[in-house]
Amino acid sequence: MIAVRKTSMVQTLLLLFQTFLVFHHQIAAWVPLSIIRPPDGLHRLKNNQNTQLGLTNEKKGADQNKLLVDKVDEKEGLPIDTIFGRTLDTLEDAFRVASRLPVEKGWVERPPLEESCPDLVVLGSGWAAHALLKIVDTTKTRLTVISPSNHFVFTPMLASASVGTVEYRSMTESVRAANPNVKFIEGLATDIDIEKQTVAVNLVKFSSDKEEAISSPIVISYDKLVVSVGCKIADNLVPGAAEHCMRLKSCDDSRQLRTAIGESLEYASRPDVLDDSTLSDSERQRRRDERRKRATFCIIGGGPTGVEFAGELSDFLRYATRDRVGVFQNLKNDYRIVVVEGMDELLPPFDPALRDHALSSLRNAGVEVKLNTFTTKVEEDHVLLAPKESDTEEK
Repeated sequence: MIAVRKTSMVQTLLLLFQTFLVFHHQIAAWVPLSIIRPPDGLHRLKNNQNTQLGLTNEKKGADQNKLLVDKVDEKEGLPIDTIFGRTLDTLEDAFRVASRLPVEKGWVERPPLEESCPDLVVLGSGWAAHALLKIVDTTKTRLTVISPSNHFVFTPMLASASVGTVEYRSMTESVRAANPNVKFIEGLATDIDIEKQTVAVNLVKFSSDKEEAISSPIVISYDKLVVSVGCKIADNLVPGAAEHCMRLKSCDDSRQLRTAIGESLEYASRPDVLDDSTLSDSERQRRRDERRKRATFCIIGGGPTGVEFAGELSDFLRYATRDRVGVFQNLKNDYRIVVVEGMDELLPPFDPALRDHALSSLRNAGVEVKLNTFTTKVEEDHVLLAPKESDTEEK
């Protein structure tokens, strides 16, 4: 009897919320269009070269220059109806997620789908696909997700995971956990027939699969198709990059990178390159150069991923090479991190203040940042770099 009351209450709340959402667009249309603009800000004078407003009477004297203020560009705010509409959209999305709770908790049975419900097929399990399957109304749609990866990855944490700061379970979510009503197929879409509205899928091969069992692709029909497969790393632009460079786009890439970092530090700590005070100066210098070579990490690209990984790696190496307590204290002055960027600044899409802060932070942490430098070739044990507008190359 108690369970019946819980179910009735939940259904009543959901019905009331659905009734409210029916008037979603009408309510948004009733709000008058008006722009929220912040008043002209008064900021302290940064320098005398900036455009200045305020007291300009020369008779006021030089002391009154302190009262001058900078004029910042006016930034238009969002229209009220846009803010209100987005708020309602957020509430609607939250309702869609909450509406699945009674079924997930076992309070009510999942209602059967009608034959007229459309089949929605989503290719991919990244940001766009994950956001969609979180809020899609599976009571009116048959949802199928096709992807070679059965989980969503919060990619900004990949750099932290590659040095062990964050574990993989903290930044991933299963596709089926994101929406229990989804039908997931772990495979790779290889062909789309728009006229027949079908997708050909090559299933991922498991160790227990027989070769003949997955020799031919399966065909999935759809009424609506969402293609959100993301993009491919352009490692074919630089000779040797595909063969010798590591990537940072998935959990597998992060695991491989974490292993490679550990192996590089162990390689630089082998007996054949350890420092020994009984050796000659020339031999000690040779060993130091070899240690530094083995513990050199070159990051190609000064975008968000490259900058974030450079910062994480710098923090990790500084921690691991601390005096007396660091596990690789013998490499304190021997590791090297190099960031290569072809543009004249890091993080080109970001604001100038953030770009400058990123550059100064990395350099203060001991990271070598080479701007206006292109990578021309990647070999097994070295990288060829060419400064912009120069015909010479350097290792």
